[in-house]
Amino acid sequence: MKHLMIDIEAMDDKPTAAITAIAAIFFNPETGEIGESFSRRISLEDSMSKGGTVSAEVILRCLRQPVGIRRLMFDDFLYDIDCAICDFYDFVNSNMPPLGVRVWYGCPSLRSAVLRTAMQKFVGDSFEYGNEQSVTTVNELAKSLGLNMESIIPNTRINNAYDQVVYNIKIVSYVWMYLMKIASVK
Repeated sequence: MKHLMIDIEAMDDKPTAAITAIAAIFFNPETGEIGESFSRRISLEDSMSKGGTVSAEVILRCLRQPVGIRRLMFDDFLYDIDCAICDFYDFVNSNMPPLGVRVWYGCPSLRSAVLRTAMQKFVGDSFEYGNEQSVTTVNELAKSLGLNMESIIPNTRINNAYDQVVYNIKIVSYVWMYLMKIASVK
């Protein structure tokens, strides 16, 4: 599988944002099949101590979350940012060379920049430029085709980056297969 859906929890809207979670799953959008997965909760304190930035806007958004979601930031077992990034890089490399991966993000303009900055800092390598794919674009395409993705695939249980990755894979795969079905009509 060469498609990798990624989500991160970032504490700022800058490329230097402190990262508090990384989740990723390899998948095949033609079938919806999912492959190997990765998930790490990351210490905000460690991420900030190693240069990660935090914005007041994101802090306020976090404080408005339900208690159970806020509690995840203070879990008993959180990874240091450098270990989480190294583990993530090893995960990607063990499944496919990073330069061949089609990387999907809900919002590539922000998420890609944040993850790329962290990867460059801690492992000195990242994904190939231009390989970022956008879930947002797929959602817009679905709307223009008359598909109401919110009713087709309800957004019922998204409490963390991993849940968001699973949801995004469902969206992308559904639209991808829908388009393949349309294209194959003779």
